[in-house]
Amino acid sequence: MRVISIANQKGGSGKTTLAVNISAILAMKKRKTLLIDLDPQSNSTMSVIEPRKISTNKSISALLNGEVEISEAIHNSGYLSKLDFIPATLDLSITELDLGRMPTGGVLLKQKLDELDDDEYDYVICDCPPNFGVMTTNAIFASSLLLVPMEPETFAFYGLEMFMTSLVPRMKKYVNKDLKLLGIVLNRVNTTRILTQTVRQELQRRYGEFLFKTEIPIDVRLPESASANLPVCIYAKSSRSAQALELLTNEFIERIDKIE
Repeated sequence: MRVISIANQKGGSGKTTLAVNISAILAMKKRKTLLIDLDPQSNSTMSVIEPRKISTNKSISALLNGEVEISEAIHNSGYLSKLDFIPATLDLSITELDLGRMPTGGVLLKQKLDELDDDEYDYVICDCPPNFGVMTTNAIFASSLLLVPMEPETFAFYGLEMFMTSLVPRMKKYVNKDLKLLGIVLNRVNTTRILTQTVRQELQRRYGEFLFKTEIPIDVRLPESASANLPVCIYAKSSRSAQALELLTNEFIERIDKIE
């Protein structure tokens, strides 16, 4: 069971887009996958199911608070038999505050995942909030790999520099010394912009092999699919973004197999 965190402290980097769609495509490839929404905004949850169908007493909050067993918090997507998820609800904000006061608040997710059989899932994908708080700490502590999405924008580039030079080393030192960087993904890409080309070149210069070859383009189908509570690979499987996400997932699998 490989646990991968998708994280970047900057909001709007496309973490949820990657988490939801990589999870769905892995499931379509017959890999049993568990998507965990660790963001109080619940965007991953809303991207796979209608929010009204989720009960707050069977969510990530209830799991981390010890109110339910992990088997009770896991839901199936309903359209992909091999895609399960643990939803987030708005009360996760309160849970985040409570866990932040606990000495063991950052290790609870790993403890819960350890209750699963190692072969129960091929992949566990953690969608992290845009900060280095207790929820991201839980994800990093439970993970062996880190995937970092970013937009090809100036501020996003500087944010990535801070993330890679400051936060990632701290994660490895204080949270999980075995954490490995799977790679960096350019998301929401407009290939006609000069800035995109400049950022790409600088990323290649600084991070080389860590930069994924596959990029995810700007595509109106992505927000449309989220509004329909479906991954874009289900909602609009022939769209540019769905095709790019499939290629990205193939590269994702290849990189993990090489690392492990």
